[in-house]
Order: sequence, then C-alpha cells, then structure tokens
Amino acid sequence: MQYIDKQARDIDVVTSAEQKNHILSKYLLDKELLLRMDPFDQKVTLKKILNGGERILVYLPPESSDFFFPTNVQLFKILANYIHLDCDFIRHVDPTLVLLQVNKLEIAKKNRENERIPLEPGVAFATNIISTKILLEADMFNIPNLVRVNFEDYENRLSAKTEDKIRVDVFRSDLDFRFDVVKKKQKLIWIPDTQNPSSYTSYFPDQINYAEEVDEDISAAMKKFKDEKILSELIVPILYTNHFEEKICIGYLSMQSKDKKISLETLGEFKNLRVEIANRIQESNIVKTTDRFQILEVSRHGLKVRITNPLLIESLQKHDRFVFDIYFKMQAPLTVSGLIRWTSKDEENKKLDLGIELIGKSSLPGERERYYKNVELAREGKLNT
Repeated sequence: MQYIDKQARDIDVVTSAEQKNHILSKYLLDKELLLRMDPFDQKVTLKKILNGGERILVYLPPESSDFFFPTNVQLFKILANYIHLDCDFIRHVDPTLVLLQVNKLEIAKKNRENERIPLEPGVAFATNIISTKILLEADMFNIPNLVRVNFEDYENRLSAKTEDKIRVDVFRSDLDFRFDVVKKKQKLIWIPDTQNPSSYTSYFPDQINYAEEVDEDISAAMKKFKDEKILSELIVPILYTNHFEEKICIGYLSMQSKDKKISLETLGEFKNLRVEIANRIQESNIVKTTDRFQILEVSRHGLKVRITNPLLIESLQKHDRFVFDIYFKMQAPLTVSGLIRWTSKDEENKKLDLGIELIGKSSLPGERERYYKNVELAREGKLNT
C-alpha cells in the first residue's frame, strides 16, 4: 500500500538525547508499536534501548517472520499523544529480533481525542461525494480541455459581434508585462484613451493604476500603443474559486480597439462576462458521485473511508478537501466537509483509503451532536447491532 500524509501534524521533535531515552524507556519499552504502513496491523514490541536511545531492538512475532522491513521504518504509538519514531533498518539479530537506528522521535503537541472505532460492513457509508474533475491552478502548463473549450466559445461569440480584437485566454509566457500585473494583482486594466495621460490612472478599487504598477514612463507607453494602432484597451482577469475556496486567476478577457474608446458600459459587461465564464467552468468541473463507500472507522473528529470508484481514486488523491454525506444505518444523512489527512492506495489501484478530518459546522442544527452520538454508540458496541 502507498501511504501519503496530506496534512502535517503539529509536532515537537525531541532533540535531547536524555529526553529521548526517557520517553523510550518510560512510555515505549515493552510496549507494542505499529508500523506506519497500510493496513496498520503489523506490530512490533520495543525490547531494548541501546546507545542512549540512538538504537532500539524490536521484537517481531514469529507469525510475522516473513515480514519484509523497508529501509526506512516508521513506528508509532497512540497514548495521550501521538508518538512517532523515524528509524532505519540495520539488520535482523535473529528471526524475531530487529535492530533499528532511531533518526527522530516526535510527539504531537495536541492531545489525541480521536479514539478510532472500527465499524462492521454495512453500518455506515459515505456517498454523494462532491468533487472536481480537474484541479485548476493559476499556472497551468497544460490547459484543461474544459477551460480551452469555454474560452474559445466565448472568444468566438464576442468576436462575431465586433470588429475590435477580442481575446479570452490563459496567461501565456510570451505576453507583455502588463498581463503579469493583471494576473498577480487580480485587478483589471482599463485605458479608455491610450493617447490621454489621465487614462493611465485608476478609477475603481479593482483597477490597476497603470502609471504606478505597470509603467511609470507614460510617454513611452502612449507611443507604444500609438505604434500598434491601439486607441483603447481593456484587460479583465477571470477569477475562479478553487477547492480551497480561494480565488485564482485562470485567464483573462481582453478587448483592443483601433477606432473607438472602450466605454464604462463595456467595462461592466466584461466584468459580468468573466463571472459567467468562471461559473460555467466551475459547473462543468463539479461531479457528484452517488456510489456508496464503506466507512471503516469513526472518531469524534474524523473517519476512515474506503473509495473503490476508479475516477474518484484518481481525482481525490489530488484534493485536500471535499463535501459528502454520511449515512448511519436506518438514519437520515449527515452532510459534512472533510479535510483529507492521509491517503493509502493499494498497488492494483483498486481501492483508496482516506483519513478524513471533519471540518466546519453543519448548516442544520443538531447534526454534529447526532454524529457524536453515533460515535458513542459505536464505542459502546451498540451501533453494529
């Protein structure tokens, strides 16, 4: 299984040799530790501490004698806090004893409240997963088809209505510096009259002050526009709300006119169009998966779910969060937002386990309390019946 941490824990690294030896001897000696390898069922027991905690000897049960240790061995133990050992495999002392080099000992700063409670199949499942087909970014080396098609469609429709030069495109590397400023500032450029110095200022909060932020040499800018026979120019960034709820600049909508001044009315139309374009792309990019996926474990603040849909296996590994419904047997659904803490995928790419932290508050009163109640029932062994 391929295991990947998506979100880093808030941890303290133990650097003192004396403190490291103290933690190993007081809390971990003769205790079982789990290997951080899916399915997290391989256990070893810490039997001896060597060289003041620089090396440890761990016991491998006879039934696991054929287990192959990787070069780097990650061990953990969940007490009041999460304790993690980063080790390197040195050698087998005998078939049941393994010598490890301790590289790092870490302790989570936050006390662990999340006792993981396993669930039997059919007790709970996740469904109605809302995700995106493609994760759009501000810097896209390859332009996704849904972006290219929408941009081309709007460019063709707008160009058919005017003799002015219309562009709807991504920010390519060969564009003039002013386009870089539009992308970085996420603000528009509007120069109603390129031969009037007063047009190079800003009139609105979302407008770039050309003279201050692009080119302070207005005379040179005016000459360049005159040589290119551009009387008026408008560049409007297309802002897309990504899966982090952040606005990113995925492209621009521009107009250049040789014989007329671009009006305030046209500016307003282009600002509305850029919202329409972004919404259309977003609608095309959202997918709802209604398959049912088994919830393997629950805790007060999260859960573990197994994804078996091939498209979701591919796409969710690139996500950090998504919205979905939780169904407990014989109950109404709970709609939640989940932050992906870790992923674990099998070698055949047929299943993807996700460690999910439940974030945010439900818009429906009492839903969080209902989830907590189900966790308590699971802890008491009453949810599986």
